[in-house]
Amino acid sequence: MAVIKKGPFAKRNTGRGSSSLTKFLFFLLGFFIVIFVGMNVSSSMNDNGASLSEADLTTFVSAVSNTVSAYTGTSSSSSSHQAYTNSPADKAAIKSSRSAIESSCTGLSADAVVDRIQKEMFTTLPTTAVTVPIHTPRPDVRKCKNVILDFGANVGDTLTHVIDAGIPKCAGELHMNLHDRIMAPGKWNRVTKFLKKMMDATKNKPEDYCYYGIEGNPVFTDRLRGIEDYIHSIYPKPVEHAAFFTESVGAGEVGMTKLYLDTVNTKENFWGSSIMENHQDVRKSKEAGDGKEAPSHDVMGYTITKLMEMTLKGLDDSASEEEKMGGHFLMKVDIEGGEYALTQEVVASKALCKYVAAGNTADVIIETHSQRVTGPNPLMRKFGGWK
Repeated sequence: MAVIKKGPFAKRNTGRGSSSLTKFLFFLLGFFIVIFVGMNVSSSMNDNGASLSEADLTTFVSAVSNTVSAYTGTSSSSSSHQAYTNSPADKAAIKSSRSAIESSCTGLSADAVVDRIQKEMFTTLPTTAVTVPIHTPRPDVRKCKNVILDFGANVGDTLTHVIDAGIPKCAGELHMNLHDRIMAPGKWNRVTKFLKKMMDATKNKPEDYCYYGIEGNPVFTDRLRGIEDYIHSIYPKPVEHAAFFTESVGAGEVGMTKLYLDTVNTKENFWGSSIMENHQDVRKSKEAGDGKEAPSHDVMGYTITKLMEMTLKGLDDSASEEEKMGGHFLMKVDIEGGEYALTQEVVASKALCKYVAAGNTADVIIETHSQRVTGPNPLMRKFGGWK
């Protein structure tokens, strides 16, 4: 059974109330110490993806997309979806190629390593958006042994970190830019290092995981679908499977809800969008508009328990006993104050406890937000705030 431990950055202050603090500081979710027995709860922080221009605001739409109907929670095995998932042979090929590159990389330049990755690990690796076909139907949601849930996917940078964790580290650290379709030398951030550490602890690599990103801001819908198309154009895929729940958010209950939009932090990819109407960036966006009503968008809300049931074989009653054991669940949460309702729900459902008790491993990384950022939050007061 894993031991609970504080992450190396847990001593830092929470929230973005101070201009001297960066946005992406992750902290241990303290009140889950009893609930999360048997799980590693660590903390880390994100880096920013490529910024969107203010012109992207024009892509805001007035209705929810087909998220609700597309993501029904049923696992499809139809032939039209077979191409979206790596086979065991595909995973074995990636591992073999990675091992071969790492065992002979002495003296190789970064460009040489990238060239070998493109020729040996991923035999089809599109390098421009033009070469990426649009996949129809969209990638489905399926149940997997190892799953990464990314609440607050934003521009898809966490999926980048997941893939980076599996790139051979020969001539320094390499970074896959999913938006610009390039792989180049780049410094791994703490999220990449955290993910690699947790994967290594369970003897897994990125190709062993199904990744699901949850993002509510409609500005990012087309971009995230483009990343989906790119991932599913690579053969073999750097992850077992990948799909985004666009115009969807993490919530305390399943159903339609409202996401209040940050329209002012363009360079930070509108990072302050929140289900909390009094979030500081939502207030700024309201003031920048007509001053009467905060900009918002109707989105689908999903709980942790619901998405665990939809994606994990470890919670699938129809799965074999072998399939239910030995899995790994990685969850990242950065949802601007929504983490309180989201995590309270999974504590009540005991889904994480059930999953771990069945012989699986769970690791959780959460960015917490103080009331200086979110505005008054009764759930925070209930749990005594963050230390």
